[in-house]
Amino acid sequence: MMREAVAAAAVPVRRNALRRTLDAAYRASGALAALCLASIAAVMLLQALLRNGGILLPAADEITAWLCGATVFLALAGTYRQGEFIRMALLLGRLPRRLRRICEAGCLVTAAAFAGYWAFWTAVTVAEHIEFGDRAHGLLAIPIWIPKLAMLAGTAALFVAVLDDLVTLLRGGRPSYDAAGEARRADGVPDHV
Repeated sequence: MMREAVAAAAVPVRRNALRRTLDAAYRASGALAALCLASIAAVMLLQALLRNGGILLPAADEITAWLCGATVFLALAGTYRQGEFIRMALLLGRLPRRLRRICEAGCLVTAAAFAGYWAFWTAVTVAEHIEFGDRAHGLLAIPIWIPKLAMLAGTAALFVAVLDDLVTLLRGGRPSYDAAGEARRADGVPDHV
């Protein structure tokens, strides 16, 4: 009897711990994207300052390009969870509640399949780069898998975020993008559908 009570009490704690862990991972991915964006500005500013002194910053273009890619991929999960991706909101919003949930679940299954496929093949590509010792072409010949890790991290985070919303929807909850959209409307910000 006591064991059952302890086990029953532990279930919500695990769920809350999982929720906190997932939310922290999404925030960390977004923070890394912001750091990459700030790093782009720093590299470009440094390049401009050095150029005024007659000094060239080698590989600045390559570094900036890798940071641009990292910014985009690392921001995917957070952008998705804030409801900033283009969705079928016009169509889904006109459906009856039950049919809407069914269609939304179908959309999330499809999105999870695409995001999972993307993350899987990105992981395969990174593994192949490591296996073959591929290096970047240009002035900064680093192992190419290093900048591609941001792509892998971003696509994997997007996959987990979509699965997170699918599980939430199937358990009767509201997906993160729906809650974020409602919060924006409550603040008087119109939808940008």
